[in-house]
Amino acid sequence: MKNNSFHFRSKSHEKAVRMVVPILRKYSFIVAPHGREVNAKLEGLLDRQDDRCSLMVRYRPDLIAAKQSWRACLCEVKASGLIEARAFRGLQEWNKGGDIAFIVSCPDPFNYAKAAWIDALQPEPDTVRVPRRFDFDQQYPAIQKLFPQSDIKPVSYNGSGSGTPYFPLPESLMRPLDKFIEEELLAGAI
Repeated sequence: MKNNSFHFRSKSHEKAVRMVVPILRKYSFIVAPHGREVNAKLEGLLDRQDDRCSLMVRYRPDLIAAKQSWRACLCEVKASGLIEARAFRGLQEWNKGGDIAFIVSCPDPFNYAKAAWIDALQPEPDTVRVPRRFDFDQQYPAIQKLFPQSDIKPVSYNGSGSGTPYFPLPESLMRPLDKFIEEELLAGAI
């Protein structure tokens, strides 16, 4: 079941990325893949660590977008309207010095895309859901520590999805991707 779930999530993510890339290119951005999984041994270690560097390396945004006479930025694409709690913290780390990483949500059926700088979203989610899977006893206190202002809620886990702690993206705080590009990304163009 998990492999089928992973395959479905991967295909959904690919569709979402295929929707986002042409929109960025329409505004003359050069777009290239950025997020990559690291070697298995290192990935396993980083999965269990919540320090700034581990979060930034493990949860690198999916795309880099660059525009001549402008600058580069990082784009995280979500196809489900949900975000892993640690990925959210990793994106916040990328933005410690200013707007670097933004997030795009384009859930199935992929008929819209909404975006925001990660820091324009709430600093802490209201609720983080922690699936009751094999590592729940480690995940629950780690997420409590990582999100001290959030309500940490145990949820059942049926084997579908990654099983990592997550929360819904606050799409009410996001704008259509075209509008975000015009008002945020291009507003600072040289």
